[in-house]
Amino acid sequence: MKTLTIAVCSAMEPGTSWAHGINTIKMADGFAKAGHKVHLVTRPGLNGMTSMLDLARYYGISASITWHPLFVPTLGFSFQYFERWFAKKASRVISKLNPDFLYARNYWC
Repeated sequence: MKTLTIAVCSAMEPGTSWAHGINTIKMADGFAKAGHKVHLVTRPGLNGMTSMLDLARYYGISASITWHPLFVPTLGFSFQYFERWFAKKASRVISKLNPDFLYARNYWC
């Protein structure tokens, strides 16, 4: 089986216990366990989560995923503006990664 480079992208904050966050992290972990190279593109983590090791401990997943936390200011912006800002920043990171496959999970998807 060919090893793929997979980007998993969501504007969620790792450390959340909401379903969209858990689904995003678990999908990334599933791709990694299947032997693929996985890049996780999200907002920075909650509660002091600053590394992939923190995420691995919190969610009980493999630490073999590469995490790309993107800071996006949220104060004073409408939700639609925030979504566009995150999408612009994420698209720059993803285009540099040049993944074979992109899995995107967001609040409205």
